[in-house]
Amino acid sequence: MIKRAKMGIPNGVFFISDPNGTDVPEWDGPLTVAATASCIAVACQHEQEDEAELTLGVTPEVDPGQSPVFLGNLLTPNRKVVLETSEREIILEMPTTGTTTRVRVWKTPPGHAEKVIVGIE
Repeated sequence: MIKRAKMGIPNGVFFISDPNGTDVPEWDGPLTVAATASCIAVACQHEQEDEAELTLGVTPEVDPGQSPVFLGNLLTPNRKVVLETSEREIILEMPTTGTTTRVRVWKTPPGHAEKVIVGIE
């Protein structure tokens, strides 16, 4: 199953977490992805510039065939991954199979991207 959303992203950043993920990573200047064990912050195109296109799906179904800008594990005790705005508005969500989920993020272009793909496994 692949889910997509196209919208203006407040502050040009969204978060990937379990629905109760609260350990937001500290953002340090030019970083475009920052992570803690329970939350991944991803910079993307700011809502004032245009809409960003976000895709969430199982990695084999969404992998664009290039190296991800982020690869790591995310704690998902509720067996769900959500993508949400800095205002805690849920953009997309998907169930996971375990309490730890492998996450990959691809961005086009790499910085404040217009398109971001999130693959989970």
